Amino acid sequence: MTEKCTLALNREDVLQILDALTERLNVWRNTAAYLRDGGTATGLSDLVDCGNAIEAELVVQHYMDVIASVPSHLIIYNNADS
Repeated sequence: MTEKCTLALNREDVLQILDALTERLNVWRNTAAYLRDGGTATGLSDLVDCGNAIEAELVVQHYMDVIASVPSHLIIYNNADS
């Protein structure tokens, strides 16, 4: 079983992390499409070194799962000082 950890971050920081994860997701999606289409896609600036389309699709799914799980873990703390 994978170890879990708890983070206490500002909401803005969580949104930045989600943005970064989404960017990586898009790079993996582009890589999967490139590999699936036999390397014929054009206009792709960023690709990940990956063995095959299946591996890339598994990584895409993992990123999608992580991104989807974040909102369910958010706890908004009300700061009495603000």
